[in-house]
Amino acid sequence: EQKILDTFAAAEANGVNAFMTHSEPKIEKLFKEYRDRRGGKLKWIVAPWISSEGMVTDLAAYKRIVPQLMDSGVDALYVPGMLTGPLVQQGKGALIGEMLDVIETSGLPAGVASHGLDVVRFCEKEKLPVDFYVKTFHHLKYPTAPKPEEMTKVRQSLEHYARGDLKSDYAEVPGYWCSNPEETAKVMKSVTKPWIAFKVMAAGAIPPRDAFQYAYSNGADFILAGMFDFQIAEDAQIAREMFASLNTRPRPWRG
Repeated sequence: EQKILDTFAAAEANGVNAFMTHSEPKIEKLFKEYRDRRGGKLKWIVAPWISSEGMVTDLAAYKRIVPQLMDSGVDALYVPGMLTGPLVQQGKGALIGEMLDVIETSGLPAGVASHGLDVVRFCEKEKLPVDFYVKTFHHLKYPTAPKPEEMTKVRQSLEHYARGDLKSDYAEVPGYWCSNPEETAKVMKSVTKPWIAFKVMAAGAIPPRDAFQYAYSNGADFILAGMFDFQIAEDAQIAREMFASLNTRPRPWRG
């Protein structure tokens, strides 16, 4: 627990301004301790997904957990991609809007995460009350990316996953989380909501300098990056350098 608290402090000392996580009681307790007892200023962005009462996958669960998270001091909430993808695939996308309404009623910014563009397209078409998107984004020019002849099988597995088959052979394995980065950049270009790009390093397959430059230069406003404590200082410096070096982008900065 002490190591986690120290890692929060190291992140903030290096300019990281937000911590994003799924709801998890142990981490919620530690982050609240970090801010209340250590005076931490990191923003706290949470995706309701697991609570002490079980999985947060329906409207009743959202109505129960959102006020609890608000009382814990979260700064924003978003509906996770493990939920939004299956809902859209199953024709139940309207439920995403109802969950967003619960969040917005609490007075907090309400976001939507997704692995697929179908979720973003649905939210934009239906004009759901989305304040920000959390969308996977990385190129496919790295050694462990699927080869062209493998893409059909990989996409089929991803479709099973999107429909809610969390036991499919895809899950988060064969090493890619954004199958159509060019199309993603094109679609997001017309989106006026802030975009937090995640999985930008393809879970470590792409070096941060390459990954951050690609994300920022192709339209992402923010980067959600997982890292060890000893990587924080270098990664934060790389992010600052990439941000400062951009002269042109396909979309205005949204924030």
